[in-house]
Amino acid sequence: MLFRHADDRLPDVESPQPQISAKDLEPSSWDEFADGLSLVTDESLALTDRAEKQVPGNPYPDPAKMWDQLCPLGDAAAEWRRRDGAVKVDDFVDPGRCGRIRFGIDQDGLRFVVDHIGLHR
Repeated sequence: MLFRHADDRLPDVESPQPQISAKDLEPSSWDEFADGLSLVTDESLALTDRAEKQVPGNPYPDPAKMWDQLCPLGDAAAEWRRRDGAVKVDDFVDPGRCGRIRFGIDQDGLRFVVDHIGLHR
């Protein structure tokens, strides 16, 4: 017998809930959309106060479709942040074969601007 008395048992511990990713969420309401925002926003993607206020009661009829477009935007923002302004081509090879595409963001023109294509410098 594993336990001599019922009081000897370990306390019931709730099993951890499986972690849901942003892509797994399919919000059927704007409230669910709002509840899931922490899954897609982080240091790479932030919402302005204005955007956050637009979510509850949003008149757009399909929150899941909007979510399906927000998630790739979050992915792109995270990837851009991870790359730190450079696309690495043939990383960890001889310096004469290690390429880079360096870019920045033109805040006024709202576009990526490539400044270097070639060997890693």
